[in-house]
Amino acid sequence: MDVLHSFIVASAIRNLKIDKVSGKPKGRDITLARLGGDETQRQFLHKLAKSFMDNDMGLKYIDIEGLQHEVALRLEEERFIEDLKENGKFKCPNCRLTYKTTGGIKRHMQNKHNHHFPTADIEINPLSKETNIKQAFLKASMLLLDLSDAYAMGDGDRIFNNIKFELLIHADSSHTKYRLWLWRMLAYNYAILSERAAYEYKWNCVVNLTGGLGRNIPNDNMVEIFVHYLKDKMRAMGANVTFKAARVAALALQSEVVIKENLQRASDSRKKSGRRTIGNKSDVPDITQQLLNSAMFKDDIKFSGLGNIRDPFVDPEINKILKWLDKQRDRASIEMQ
Repeated sequence: MDVLHSFIVASAIRNLKIDKVSGKPKGRDITLARLGGDETQRQFLHKLAKSFMDNDMGLKYIDIEGLQHEVALRLEEERFIEDLKENGKFKCPNCRLTYKTTGGIKRHMQNKHNHHFPTADIEINPLSKETNIKQAFLKASMLLLDLSDAYAMGDGDRIFNNIKFELLIHADSSHTKYRLWLWRMLAYNYAILSERAAYEYKWNCVVNLTGGLGRNIPNDNMVEIFVHYLKDKMRAMGANVTFKAARVAALALQSEVVIKENLQRASDSRKKSGRRTIGNKSDVPDITQQLLNSAMFKDDIKFSGLGNIRDPFVDPEINKILKWLDKQRDRASIEMQ
């Protein structure tokens, strides 16, 4: 996260008209203690944060109302086409010809009956061909930072709000495994589970193995950790391993590991990993200075080696996402019968 933090610091330095990391602003003293009351300090920090999010992250280019309008039009078109379906085929309401695919019936109605579909008026986002790589990177990094903090603090609301943004990223990169996992989390919470079960599902998706504030980990990570411990136990049993022995080991493993960790922490006798010691010196000042010296904050900066990259937050493929969600909905309706 050092790179993201460096971008934030560099953005604040540029907005304060400071030339370098060790420099000082000209004129006004911006030390928080000198800015006055809490409200003045809040406004000052809010102004810096808004400038970073609007200009450097490019949030001002995200047209939420336009995306909502496009989704509404596509859903309206989808319902119209679905109403034409009879016995597994789409029947034209004018000439009664049938087609197997939605594309076939749409082309027929447009070419033969001059039917106008509202999605035909949707304009292509002009930013789709000129993606700002820096802004796309910063939005994804900020999402990762907020997601990590949400899991560490066990904040179920933030975890589930971030799922919707994660889906945009994985839909654009066609990561089926992660898309399916995220979609099922939303489906369980909003559609499948009862209100009480959904509340427990949302607020019990993390576990704290060592105690302390902000030290939670996702349940999936906890399972992976204990699967690793269980495999070590079974390998230690050698030829004596049986299903019953593995079951007993699995049931006792969590308590055993927790007791061991607590004793090691209390006696300060943790086994060292043998890895190299990482210095306490932060890399943020050096990275920040390099960013200030570079052309990274120019709006027209290009990265020739990255090719064509779509920003999934500015120009999401709405039609592709809706089609995939429809398939998952149909699959779930069949599996739950």
